[in-house]
Amino acid sequence: MLADTLAQLDLLHAELEALRPMKREHEDRLWQKLSLEWNYNSNHIEGNTLTYGETMLLLVHGQVNGGHSMREFEEMKAHDLAVSMVRDWAKDAQRDLNEADVRTLNQVLLKEPFWKEAVTSDGGATSIRIFPGRYKEQANNVRLPNGGVFLFATVEETPAKMQELMAWYAGSSDLHPVVRAALFHHRFVLIHPFGDGNGRTARLVVNYILMRTGMMPLVIKSADKRNYLRVLQQADAGDLEPFTEYLALREIEALELGIKAAKGNDIEEDNDLRKQAQILLRKAQAEKDQGESTERKWRMEAANWISVNFDEILMQLDQSVLHFEEFFKDNKFRILSNADGKFEPLNIDLRKATKSILLDYWNRKRLSVLSFAIQFGSYKFEGVAPRRHVLFNIEFGPEGISITWKNPSMAVEFLSYHQHLHEQPIAGLKEAGKWVLEAIEKAQRTKR
Repeated sequence: MLADTLAQLDLLHAELEALRPMKREHEDRLWQKLSLEWNYNSNHIEGNTLTYGETMLLLVHGQVNGGHSMREFEEMKAHDLAVSMVRDWAKDAQRDLNEADVRTLNQVLLKEPFWKEAVTSDGGATSIRIFPGRYKEQANNVRLPNGGVFLFATVEETPAKMQELMAWYAGSSDLHPVVRAALFHHRFVLIHPFGDGNGRTARLVVNYILMRTGMMPLVIKSADKRNYLRVLQQADAGDLEPFTEYLALREIEALELGIKAAKGNDIEEDNDLRKQAQILLRKAQAEKDQGESTERKWRMEAANWISVNFDEILMQLDQSVLHFEEFFKDNKFRILSNADGKFEPLNIDLRKATKSILLDYWNRKRLSVLSFAIQFGSYKFEGVAPRRHVLFNIEFGPEGISITWKNPSMAVEFLSYHQHLHEQPIAGLKEAGKWVLEAIEKAQRTKR
């Protein structure tokens, strides 16, 4: 129930407050992680295609990479600026958010005017001119999956509704911060006051409200977009509790991360997917000799688990192994049959892989594990690369999801070459993800 969730949240908030102020190095490490997650996921929800690694390369190292439009890079940088703004505003106890601030956030996010496709009130297609920081001048309704149209506030209604919303906000400080943030978010998106950037603006204000009361900024993961939209739709139907609880659970995650950081602990988040896979597949390993019916049963369970969690699995791979796209011109996605030890190339981009392709192959070959690899080739930088490609092996098996270098010596060779050429490989490659880093360190120990 929501009351129990908020009570748990308040206990964690009190624990974090008791640990403040954090050491500067712990706070800096925490904020870098939070801001990257916030920037990447909030933009990814709205269709930005930069990977997590490309987001880090842009925001931390000031470099660009990948076949993206300049607008996507500028969009990410603009969002990062807006994140810094709301953080600074939240620290100022002498001021509170006003309507002009909300318009400023949208202006910072969108930067300059542009055209966007839209839907008319009767469901027709149109194009609208977007002016950053200005309330919409044309309808910005959206088409629903069932073919209907969801109508937001009209152009004429919007200024008055925004004044009403900000007046409500000014008088709602007695509410629990998460409840206040959820109400603001939902009421704001029902108005949809701007031609574009409404979701990102709403999430910025949510975190402003939380940070202003000493809570942590929460992150809504793009891989969880379906659940995020589902609880928003329930709020549209008059039941706001699921959406409020959803935000409360995200805040609990953020507070737990803050507590870890304040204690100086590792703030790499526990990988629930790995835990789930480990439980499921260790069970399978234990049962594999108990007959065909049992094997068939666990294979169905495992297939269902992969199917349900497929988007999250790909997102985690995107945040780890695919970081290496920054160094190579192309990649190939290959499935490994452990029956004969050979790779069967699919020759498709990993993000174009579908769960049906993987599950069909897995069932057809009757594999005990689902194992596949990504091969990166054609080194982008000048000089003679140590090898023409780097190969990672990703395995879904009895020990959970694991990512390893196909050849440990290749890891050492690649890193040695990259260090010679670019001076600081580990600093950049650490952000490729904990799984890959562990493989790198293991490979280095092996060579020594």
